[in-house]
Amino acid sequence: MGAQKEEKPPPQQGGSPAQQPAPAQQLRRAAVGWGEGTQELLHISAVRPSTEKVDRVELHPVQPWLAYVDRNSNVSVWNYESDELLYDTQLGGADEAALQEAALRQRADRGAAAAGLSGAAAAAQEASLAAKGTASGLVRDIKFLDMDTCFWQIARQHWMQYGAFDDHTIPYLGRYKGLQGKRWLVIACENKVVLHDLASADARDIPRSSCFESRAPTALAFLLLNLPSLTGYTASGGAAQAKPELLPVMAVGTAAGSIFLISPDTMTVYAKLSGAHGKAVTAMLPLASEAPGGPDMLLTASADGTLAVWDPSRTPVRGADRELAPRHSFKAHDNGITAMTYFLAYTEKPEPPVLRLATTGDDKRVHMWEVGSWKPFAKAQPLQKATCHSIGWAPWGGTGLGLHPSLLLATGEAPLILGLDPATGGMERYCGLEGKVDPGQKKVPKIYHLAVHPTRPHLVAAATNTGAVLLSFDSNERPPVVALPAQVVTLEALLQQSNTPEKDKRASDPGAAGGKGAQGLTYVMASGGRLWSTALRLESQRAEGAAERTISLSSGAREAIAALDHPGRPVLACSASGRSISAVWPQLRAYTVYSLAPTGSWEVVDRGSGNNVVWSSTQPMYAVISVPNIPTATIKKKRGFFGGKKAAAAAQEAEEAAQAAAQAAAATTVEVHVVNEEAGSQFIATHEVGLGGEQPVVLHGGGLLGVVLNKPAPSGTGRALQFVSWKGFAPVGPQLPEPVWVSWEPECTLLALAYEHTIELCRTRPAFERFASISIAESVAGIWQSRQLYISTPTSVHVAFADPVTALVQEVQLASFQGGVDSKTSPAAEATPLPPEQMRPPGPLTLAGVRHSYLWLADCLGRPFLVSLRHPGLRLRCLAARGEISTARTIAERGLAAGFHDEAARFLAAMSPQEGVREALALPGLTPPAEMALSIRSDNWDRAARCFQALALGVSDKGLLQLFADGGGAAGSSPVDVAARLAGLSLESPAAQNAAAVEAMLEAHARNPEASFAEGLDSPPAAAANGGADDSSDDDEAPAAEAVKPAVDPVDWEAPLVAGGAPPGAAGLPAAAAAWDGEEGEGGAAGMAGSSCGAPGTGFVGPAERQRLVAVAELGLRFAEAATNAGHEDAARSALGVLVRSAHLLPPALAERLVFSMGQCSMTESARNLASAVAASKAPGSLSDPAVSSLLAALVGGMHGPAVQGTLQAAGLAPLAAVYSAVWGTGDRQAALADWRRQLAAAHPEAAVAVVPPPA
Repeated sequence: MGAQKEEKPPPQQGGSPAQQPAPAQQLRRAAVGWGEGTQELLHISAVRPSTEKVDRVELHPVQPWLAYVDRNSNVSVWNYESDELLYDTQLGGADEAALQEAALRQRADRGAAAAGLSGAAAAAQEASLAAKGTASGLVRDIKFLDMDTCFWQIARQHWMQYGAFDDHTIPYLGRYKGLQGKRWLVIACENKVVLHDLASADARDIPRSSCFESRAPTALAFLLLNLPSLTGYTASGGAAQAKPELLPVMAVGTAAGSIFLISPDTMTVYAKLSGAHGKAVTAMLPLASEAPGGPDMLLTASADGTLAVWDPSRTPVRGADRELAPRHSFKAHDNGITAMTYFLAYTEKPEPPVLRLATTGDDKRVHMWEVGSWKPFAKAQPLQKATCHSIGWAPWGGTGLGLHPSLLLATGEAPLILGLDPATGGMERYCGLEGKVDPGQKKVPKIYHLAVHPTRPHLVAAATNTGAVLLSFDSNERPPVVALPAQVVTLEALLQQSNTPEKDKRASDPGAAGGKGAQGLTYVMASGGRLWSTALRLESQRAEGAAERTISLSSGAREAIAALDHPGRPVLACSASGRSISAVWPQLRAYTVYSLAPTGSWEVVDRGSGNNVVWSSTQPMYAVISVPNIPTATIKKKRGFFGGKKAAAAAQEAEEAAQAAAQAAAATTVEVHVVNEEAGSQFIATHEVGLGGEQPVVLHGGGLLGVVLNKPAPSGTGRALQFVSWKGFAPVGPQLPEPVWVSWEPECTLLALAYEHTIELCRTRPAFERFASISIAESVAGIWQSRQLYISTPTSVHVAFADPVTALVQEVQLASFQGGVDSKTSPAAEATPLPPEQMRPPGPLTLAGVRHSYLWLADCLGRPFLVSLRHPGLRLRCLAARGEISTARTIAERGLAAGFHDEAARFLAAMSPQEGVREALALPGLTPPAEMALSIRSDNWDRAARCFQALALGVSDKGLLQLFADGGGAAGSSPVDVAARLAGLSLESPAAQNAAAVEAMLEAHARNPEASFAEGLDSPPAAAANGGADDSSDDDEAPAAEAVKPAVDPVDWEAPLVAGGAPPGAAGLPAAAAAWDGEEGEGGAAGMAGSSCGAPGTGFVGPAERQRLVAVAELGLRFAEAATNAGHEDAARSALGVLVRSAHLLPPALAERLVFSMGQCSMTESARNLASAVAASKAPGSLSDPAVSSLLAALVGGMHGPAVQGTLQAAGLAPLAAVYSAVWGTGDRQAALADWRRQLAAAHPEAAVAVVPPPA
C-alpha cells in the first residue's frame, strides 16, 4: 500500500484536556477494556524475576540464551530451557579483580617481546587492563558475538533482502579464526565497552577515552562482511581485494552522534562515521549490500530524528582521523527515534514483498520506509497519548502473509504487547501481563523493551519492571500455504499459451502449463483476502570450467486465482490431484472449496459451516466437520488502539458465544463430499459418517479418514483417534491415542503418527501394525515420499527412510539452525557418507515435497526454500527407497569413496532383499566382512568363503581374494570390525538356520573386533589354506614329494598322549587349560614353526594374540556350520582350512569344534596332516586334550561323516576318551584301526558304523 494520509486524532470527550487521564492511566484502563473477550495469541513461557527494572533484553539465535540488563547495570545471561543463570555480573563500578591483576602485571616484565605478542596486541592488552580500573557506568546496550550470530546475521540479511532460497549466497566463514571457540557477550557502558567470553571467562575492556574520543557509547552493531581495505589489509600483490570476507567490525554509536568502527580483537579504530547526527545514536542496524557479494552497510538512528545510511567499505576516508561521510541521511521523525526494525509484508499488489524499515519516535508515530529508495511507505499513530519505545518484527504463523499483525510494539507505560499490521494499520492486542506475572512492589507490570528471536520468531522476550519474561506464540501454527502435487493449468497460463507462437511454446517454460518436463511446484497462499498462485521452476547450468552445476529458481507471476469468503487466517489443503483447494476458517466455523474449471479459472464448488476439512489421498473426496450455522461477529481490522466496544457488552457477547458453541458441539457431524474434478464445478454427493453418537473434534486425511473423538483414548491419555474407510465409512482398526499430526505414504502402505516425543511408523499390509518408532520430539509436520518421511520441527528438518518388510529405519537430520552455522564455518570434509547439515530457514515451515533431488519448503512468507538431497549418500537412499536400485548402486559407485560402500550396500540390501543384494555385491569398495555377509544372503557360499579367508589373514583388499582361491595367502593389517561394518545389515536368507548361524558368528566376533589371524603365523600350505584340496575319500594318496619314500603311518600310535609318558587319563581338561593359559615349557602352547604343515612350534604367543585367534576361529566355525547346513561343504572346507594351521593355539572347546567340523566336511587329508604335526610336536597345546585327540584319531582312522556326528551327540567327552585310550599304542596299525572301529561301534551301535575285523 502507499503512504497513508495522516489522520487527525478523534475529538476528546468528557471535559477539557486538563481533565483527561494521564497516558499511563489511560493505557491501564485500555488494558482492561480493550480486547476483552478475545483470546490472546501471546502466552507466557518463562519468567526470570528481578527486584530491579529490566531495561534491555537480547536473544541468541541458536543457543537457548536470554541476556538482560537491569537499572543497576546488573548483566545476566539466562538459559530459559534449563532455567539456569549462566552469567551474572554487576557493572557500574571498577573491576576490583582486574585492578589486582593489573597491579601484579606492573611488577612483572610487561614488554611485548617478553610476552611474545606483537606491539599492537600488547598495547591493546595494556589498554584493556588499564580500562578495568575505570568505572563502567550505566549499561546502554548488549549484544552476543560468536560464529552463530555472525552466520545468522548474514543469513537473515540475504533471506530478507535478496529472497535467498538456500544458503549458497552466504560465503564460507571459517577462514576467520578470531571467533572460533568464543562466545562473546558485548556490553556498551557509558565509560567503556566490555567483552566477556562466556566460554572461557576471558574479558576485555575498550575504554572510551582511547577509542571513542571520550564519547559515551550508546548503541552496538556489527559489520561482518567487509572489504579488507577497511581494516587496512591488502591482498598479495598490493591490490586491495574486491571480494568481502568475514572480518568482524564493531560499530559503537556514541552520545555525540558519531559512530566508531573498531576491531573487537585488537581495539584498533578503523574509521569514524560523522556528519549525519547532531545528538546521541539511539539505534543501529546492519544492512546488506544492494546485491549479493557486496560488503555490509550500516543504518543508524539518532535522538535528533535523523536516519543515516553508511557504506564504510566503499567510502573514501578523510583526514588523519579516517572520517567517513554518510551515503544518505534524512529527517525521519520530528523528535528522536527510539527504535527501528526491518520487516517484510505483502500488499494488495501482486509483487513479492520487499525489505522495509519501521521506526518509532518520540512523536508517538510509527513510520515505514522503502529500503534503498528510502521513500515513505506508510505512517501510523498507534496510541494517541503514548510513545512506542520498542518495535520488532515477528513473522510467526500466518503473520508473514499478513493474517496477523507482524510488528510488535511496547510503550513502556503499560503491561501490553500490541500488534500493528504494516499493510492496513490495524491493531491487535497480543498480550497483557497484568495479573499474569507477579508485580512485586509495583502496581502493574510495564514493558520497556522487546526482542524477537532471530530464528524462532514465535519466541518474544520482554524487559519489564518485574524481570525478564519469555513469551511464545503458537509454534504449531503454519503459514496458509499449500503446494499442489502437480502443476496445474491456470487461466493466466492458458491465455499466455494461446498468445504464444507454436515454435515459442516448445521453447518456453513448460512449468507454467504443467507440460512434460515441468521442473517445480505451484505454491498457493492466502494473503490480503485472496488466494495467490505462483508457478516455480528450477533451472541448473554449468559454468565453463566449473565442477558442479549451479541452480537458480525462477517464479512466474504471482496470480490472484480466487477471492476468499472470510477474513482471518484460513487453513489450506488440496486434493490428491491438486485441482481442488479447500479453505477453512476454524474460528468462524466456515469453509469454502475451490475447483479448477476446464476454462482454467478457479470456481467455488462448495461452501458451508464447518471447522475442519481434510482430503482423501486417492480420490477427489473430502470430509468436513459440519456445525450448525451460528452467526459470528465479523472480525474488523482496527486502525487505532481504541474504538472497541465496552467491557460489559463484550463480556455479554462472549457469554452468548460460549453458549452457542456448546449447542453447536452437540449437533456436530462428519460429512464426506465428492467432487467431479473433470467437470470442475459440479458437486456430486454427500455422505454422513456414523460415529455412534460420539462428538468429532478433529479430522485427519489420507488413505483412511481419521476422526478424533471427544472421548478418552483406550490408553487413558488424550482423546481417541478412530480411522474410517472412505468407501463404506465403517471403522477400521482399534481406537488409538490422538496424534499431533498424521501423514500417509502416497501408496497408502505406510502411515506416520506423530506424538509429543516420538513418531510411530505403521504398515497397513498385510495387517495394520506398528513396525518402528523414531525419537524426534516436538515435530510439527511430516510428508511422505516413497518410503521416505520428511519431518519438520521448530528447529530442524529430518528425513527417515523406512521399509516395512525389513523394519529398517534410518533417520538423517537434513537441516537445522546450528547445522547452517557448521556448514559455513567448519572445514569441508573430503568425503563423507552423508552430507553435513544444511541451513534451516527461520520461522515456521511448510513441507511441499521432493522434486529433482531437492526438498522444497515454503517459509513463513510462502516463498520457496530448497534443501539439497544431491549428496551421493542421500541421493542413492532416495533412489533406493523409490525402487531404483540399479541407479542407486551407480550413484554409490561413482559418488562415494570406497570406504563408504559397506554402508551403501547395507541400505540397498535392506530396501530390496533380492535385487538390492545383487547390486550391492557389484560395489567395488566392499570390505571382506560386508561381501561375506552379502554373499551368504545371495547364496554364494564359495565367494563368502574366500572373503572369510581374506578376513582371517588380515587382507582388506578385494583384489587379493583371488590369491586365496589359488591357495595362497597374505598377511596384512588387522581385519576390519565386522560388527561395526555389518551393524544393522539383515543377513536373513531363505534358510532360517543360516541366518541364525551367521548372526551368531558376527556376535562372537564383535566381542573382539580387532582379532588378527595373520600376526605371528607362517603362510599356510595350499591344502590348509583352502579346504578344496581335501580329499573326501578314505583312500587318500600321499603327496608326490613323498611317493619315493616307504609307506609310513602318519600317526605314531605308540606315542603317549602327554609328553613324559603320562598315562592317557592324566591328559584331561586341566592340562589343556594350563597349556591355554600360555605357560612356557613342554606343555605350553606356542606359536607356529616354519613347517609347511603348520606344526606347533616353540614361539611364544601372547594373550592378546590368542584372543584375536579365538575371535576369528569362532567366526569361521559358525560360518562352516552354516555352510554345511546349507549343503555347501566346499565353502565350509575352504573356511576350515584356514583355521587348521592354528588349531594348537585354540582353546580345547574350539579345537574340538574345529576337528568335529572337519569330520563333517570329510577333510581326511587335513586331519592326517594335523595328526602328523601333533605326533611330531613337543608342545601340542590344546590338541593333547582327550576330546580333541580322540576325534582326530577317529578322522585319521576313517571315522568321519555321520559316524562322528552320532558319536558326539550320544557319547560326549568321557566315552570318547575311554575308547581312544583303549586303542592307543597297540603297535600294529591295521589291528589298531580295526580295534578302534570295533570298540567305537560297540559303544554306539546307533551310529551304524561298519565293523572291520582285524587281519589274521
